[in-house]
Amino acid sequence: MESLLEKLIREGRSTPGAPQKNDAEVTIRKLTGKPIQTIE
Repeated sequence: MESLLEKLIREGRSTPGAPQKNDAEVTIRKLTGKPIQTIE
């Protein structure tokens, strides 16, 4: 699931179509609130 989330963030979309750039930096966080990875 985490790799799918990373792919969706990297491609900027969850629906078919050309990849889109994200408007902002996206950080995935663990339940502890500590950043584990930033995806650009």
